[in-house]
Amino acid sequence: MPMDRSRYPRNWPEISRAVRAAAGNRCQFCGAENHRPHPATGSRVVLTVAHLDDDPQNNDPRNLRALCQRCHLAYDAPIHAAHARETWRRKRLARAQLARRLQPSLFDLVDEGGCIEDAQSPAAPGNSEGSASSAAETVPADL
Repeated sequence: MPMDRSRYPRNWPEISRAVRAAAGNRCQFCGAENHRPHPATGSRVVLTVAHLDDDPQNNDPRNLRALCQRCHLAYDAPIHAAHARETWRRKRLARAQLARRLQPSLFDLVDEGGCIEDAQSPAAPGNSEGSASSAAETVPADL
């Protein structure tokens, strides 16, 4: 997940460097060494600093850990899944609201007496323009 820099203190680069240096430039979960091939994946390790409570403003050293990308992603996976579910729920709700605005439901067409309002229908009783007799009058006899 991209870092929202507005949520971090100005001196975050110094804090991050200090945490990584205190960890000996190794992942504090798996021991992978920064800028070396990862023992499990073989990809180049880039140490990151994780906030254990997911609050970038809580920079208490007890809340920070130097982690390789693999461990950081694994650690944050539950929160990423929760964010994804919430995003999906919000989008689904927005789509449903849009659909309701664009297409009235059958319940919107029912009047208080329980009948479907069809005043707009051309064949509605009392609608002289669309009545069957008026329609028959406009149809040529040879059809």
